[in-house]
Amino acid sequence: MKQNYTLISLLGFLKPSNLITAKINYFLLVLINLFGFSNAFAQTVTVGTGTANQRYPLGNFFGFERSASIYSAAELSSVGDISKLAYYTTAVGATRPIKIYLKSITATTLTASSWASQISGATLVYDGTITTTANIWKEFILTTPFSYTGGTNNLLVLVEANFGTTGTGGTTGTGVRYSTSANKHMYFYQDNSAPTGNGTVDGNRPNIQVTFTASTPCSGTPTPGNTLAATNPVAAGSSSSLTLQNTTIGSGVTYQWQSS
Repeated sequence: MKQNYTLISLLGFLKPSNLITAKINYFLLVLINLFGFSNAFAQTVTVGTGTANQRYPLGNFFGFERSASIYSAAELSSVGDISKLAYYTTAVGATRPIKIYLKSITATTLTASSWASQISGATLVYDGTITTTANIWKEFILTTPFSYTGGTNNLLVLVEANFGTTGTGGTTGTGVRYSTSANKHMYFYQDNSAPTGNGTVDGNRPNIQVTFTASTPCSGTPTPGNTLAATNPVAAGSSSSLTLQNTTIGSGVTYQWQSS
């Protein structure tokens, strides 16, 4: 796209006339790396293959239950926006409110601590009421996608089940499948009010599916409009800043100006 505009050259020097007419060639460079291109579609990663059952993290045997689990960057093997989580449930469960928080941490195992300390700095990504069905991956579409960068960061998944009062159902609850992974799971429970003490660390980490969704790719043709100079006309020996009438919004966009 070419725009005719009265301004100085890029170096800020005018030719021996008071004004010059410069042709501004506007280039919009969209930088797409190979990783982003290869992950243009959603990718779901499953961590855990165990078939044993427990009520965490969706239990309601006690009125207020909590579950914290660490999944390593190597296990997830992907980065990007997490848009959905799922747990494999093997039993029908009562209706209950669920909250899910996510947090990136460098720790590889959990130590006994309070729920308040676990959710500190975490992002609330789901807050809703659910029921469960037997022998299916129970999906949670996140209301707030979570940006996960991998590397030295592992993913901490924190789930609150708030049935209330003294709970309901059996000790295995909705029968969430889990796999053994030493010191990567911590649970809390209490009737009538939320637990405030330290949780209990074990290795019964829930199997999980994590769906990564790539950002929406750019499409269409940019419409920058006119090229604008901060001052017009420009005096000899002075300089002026260039801007666009319609700035393109998005990441990975570079502007390059040329004059002739």
